[in-house]
Amino acid sequence: MTAKFSLSEKNRTRLWLIYFAVLFFWGLNACFYLGKTYAKGEMFAYEIDKHPYVSDFINSYSAGVLCSRCLKDRDNPPDIYNSKVQADLQNELIAPIKPENPFYNQYPPVMFLFFLPLSLLSMGQAWIAYCVFAFLLNAALLYYLVLPAYKTVQEKVFLITAIFSSYPFWFAFRLGQPALLLMPIVLVFFHCLKSGNMLLAGLASSLVLLKLQYLPVVVAIGFGAGRLRYLAGFTGGALVLMLLSGLAVGFKNLVNYPLALFSGEAGRSTTGVAPEMMQNLRGCLVLLSGQDSRAIHITAVAVCLTTALALFIIWFQYTRKKDQSKEPDKFNLLSAASLLTMLITSVHTHIQDYVLAVRAFEMTYQASRSHKTFLTYLALFFPLISWPLAMLLQFIQIAKIQPLAIYALIAVIALILEMKKRKAAKETAPSA
Repeated sequence: MTAKFSLSEKNRTRLWLIYFAVLFFWGLNACFYLGKTYAKGEMFAYEIDKHPYVSDFINSYSAGVLCSRCLKDRDNPPDIYNSKVQADLQNELIAPIKPENPFYNQYPPVMFLFFLPLSLLSMGQAWIAYCVFAFLLNAALLYYLVLPAYKTVQEKVFLITAIFSSYPFWFAFRLGQPALLLMPIVLVFFHCLKSGNMLLAGLASSLVLLKLQYLPVVVAIGFGAGRLRYLAGFTGGALVLMLLSGLAVGFKNLVNYPLALFSGEAGRSTTGVAPEMMQNLRGCLVLLSGQDSRAIHITAVAVCLTTALALFIIWFQYTRKKDQSKEPDKFNLLSAASLLTMLITSVHTHIQDYVLAVRAFEMTYQASRSHKTFLTYLALFFPLISWPLAMLLQFIQIAKIQPLAIYALIAVIALILEMKKRKAAKETAPSA
């Protein structure tokens, strides 16, 4: 006979306590590190071996400043997508450090509008204000939209700790990244889909214009689930955002954006894209081939659009059923698989964008915690494993592996298998 290994209740409690303590104190230490980096004046630009490194927050803050200048000179606003205009402002902000190549900002005009309030502060004050605002916004929405699904105080505290102590969240704060705003948008979007408020889901998803690479999949999910009501909300929200952006930066800059996006994504004279570091299909192909070729661009776009179409069909079929409210686990599993697939197949996905993976794994845990499957442990493990995977990225890439993308792919496969397993069990239940 073989003995079945099991833990006593006390040992399970001890393991939970150890896991919580590691996450909590590691996250706290990471916050202290940010404070020390800020105090040393190395938060936004620094040099290692005489090579300059520039934080993404330079682009966020510069966007607000350029938007402010556009408002002050409405008759002749600056060309916000001119690489020289951007480079001159960046050099002014981070002097005496000078980037080897311009750190190009290829975000849509909506982003310039969103970060306009930061121009009222110095760059250091703006980073603090943005991080505090993003933390409070994320925490508030998690409290109202996510925590009610968990019964005990211990579960709620653990969840918040696991989310904010994950590497993608810490890294997004380190960079002052717009990804910190993407998380609340996605939280509201899926909450509205679940509650059946399709008009509000459309309005919320129009804010994904901030991160344009995720718009095709989000719109496909929303349109598949909400049909015309969703489309009306999205269209109205998008038109208002584009109108406000055009009024803020000038309609000439609005019209020039598509060309700016292409030149920034495919150009070689600027930095900020770094396809070899992307945690998605494109990053995997670049790593394997050694170049970011036109063929890879076409492949990435084709896969992204195919994914959007597939998810539209899946969500269309899912919402045709009348008993959706009786299957909250299925909604969470499908939402998690959709988010992770979106990250893998997007044309532009970096580590900080994996804040959405943190949300996906929370939904995975919520749907599988009572079953204690492989998925449960995959979700629990992500906040911890995200640190070594990201910090050892350059060494792992020697083996031609994009670790977060592979982890997400394994999770998607496991999610699909779990959904098929539950469907089969449900179909055979009556006969059993």
